[in-house]
Amino acid sequence: MTADEKVFLLHVLSKKNGGIHVQYGPYESRHSMMSESSDKSTNITKGDAPQTRDGIPRVISTVPVAFSDDVDPRLSKITVTFDQPMMDQSWSWTGGGQTYPKTTGKIHYDKERKTCTLPVKLQAGKVYWVGINSPSYRHFQTIAGIPAKRHVILFATKSKDGKPTPIPEDYLREAKRINGRRRPSPLAEKEVLKGKLVNWVEDFFSRNYRDITARKTLQWGQPETTPGGNLSIRYKFLATIRRKEKQIIEKRFTFTPEGKFVSAETIEQSPAEGSSTVNKADLLKAKTLAAKGWALWRQRKLSKAEELFRQAVQLNPGDPHAFNGLGWSQFNQGKLDEARQSLEKCVALEPRHSGAFNGLGWVCKGQGKTDEAIEFWKKSIEASPDATAALNGLTRTLMEQKKYDEAIRYYQMWLKAEPDNADAKKGLEEARDAVKE
Repeated sequence: MTADEKVFLLHVLSKKNGGIHVQYGPYESRHSMMSESSDKSTNITKGDAPQTRDGIPRVISTVPVAFSDDVDPRLSKITVTFDQPMMDQSWSWTGGGQTYPKTTGKIHYDKERKTCTLPVKLQAGKVYWVGINSPSYRHFQTIAGIPAKRHVILFATKSKDGKPTPIPEDYLREAKRINGRRRPSPLAEKEVLKGKLVNWVEDFFSRNYRDITARKTLQWGQPETTPGGNLSIRYKFLATIRRKEKQIIEKRFTFTPEGKFVSAETIEQSPAEGSSTVNKADLLKAKTLAAKGWALWRQRKLSKAEELFRQAVQLNPGDPHAFNGLGWSQFNQGKLDEARQSLEKCVALEPRHSGAFNGLGWVCKGQGKTDEAIEFWKKSIEASPDATAALNGLTRTLMEQKKYDEAIRYYQMWLKAEPDNADAKKGLEEARDAVKE
C-alpha cells in the first residue's frame, strides 16, 4: 500500500477447500476537520499558492495551515477548500500509520461543494501527514471528472506544555515537493497538455461540424508532438449525423503549441448501427452514479456499489472510470471473471489506466495466473511509477517466486515513492538478506 494511503481490497490470497479464500486488506479513508474554536480560512502554507492550470482544481486553503508546528490539539476537524465546486460524495483523504489522525465522524462537503471536512481527534505533541489525493486514488475531482492535484497537509500539534513540535526535515522536503515546490512531474505535465488539447478539440467542435447533431466520447488518445513541432491527439467518438445516421469516427486533431488549429485527419469512420447517443443529462447522471458507487465501495457496500457502476456504464459505455469501479466492486466480492471483463473494458477505453491494471494484477493472482499478474502490475507501474498499490502486489509476488534481485529493484521504487513505508523497508531488507545467502 502507499505511504499515504491504505487500500481497501479483497486480497485474494489463495484457493482453499475448493473455493476462493479471500481476506479484506486494510482500508482507511483518511479525513480531517477544523476546531470549533478556530473557524478562520487560512492560506495553504506560509508561502504562495500554486497557480490554476486548465480547469484542474487547486487547493486554496486548509485548516490547519500546512507546515504549522503549533496546532492546537483540541482542533476537531481538518478542512480543505478548492477554487471550484467539486463532485459530491467523492474524495480521497489519504494517509496511514502513526502520522494519520483518528477520525471521529462523517466526511462532508459544504453547500457550495468547495470545502470538504473530516472530523478528527488529535493528540498533543504529534506530527500528522494528511493527503489530498494520491498517485493511485484521485477521487477529489470536479463534476467533469478532473482530479485535483495531490496535496499534503503536514502539521504538528503543540506539546502538553504548549510548545511547538518540530517537524522532521525529510517530511518537510517531501511534502513541499508534492505540494508543488518544484517542477511538476512529467506525468503531471502530460495530463495538463492533454487537458489543453481536449479543450482545443471541444472548442473546434463548437464552431464546426454542424452536421454532427450529437456526439459521445469513446476514447481520447495521448498527446503527441509532430515532426514539425505541433501537438496532436486522437479522438474517437460516436456521432449522430443530422439526427439520424450513427457512425463511429476517429480523428487525429493537430494544433500549434499556441492552440491554433492545423488539421483534422480522419483515421476511421464506419457505421454504428444499433448504437445510441448519450445526451448531456445521461452523462451527468452516469457521473453521479459512479461517484455514489465509489462512496458505497469505500463503505464496503459492494453489491450496491456494483449495481450503481453497472447503471453508469449502461448510460455511458465510453467511461473507463465507471468500468474501473465496476471491476473493483466485482473483484472485492470474489467475482473474478466478471471483474476481469470490466477492468479489461476499462483499459481498452484508456490504455494507460494504472488503477485498472493494478486490479487486473490482483484478479490474475486470485485466479492462480501469477505470471499474468506480474505483467499487469508492471503495466500499472509503467503508467504511474508511484502506483504503490501495484508495487505492493508485485514485490510480494516476486518474493514468493524467489526473484530477489527483481524484488529489490521494485522495493527501491516503492521507497522512492514512499520513503517511510515500513513494509517496503522490511521487504527490501529481507530481499537483500536472501540474495546474500
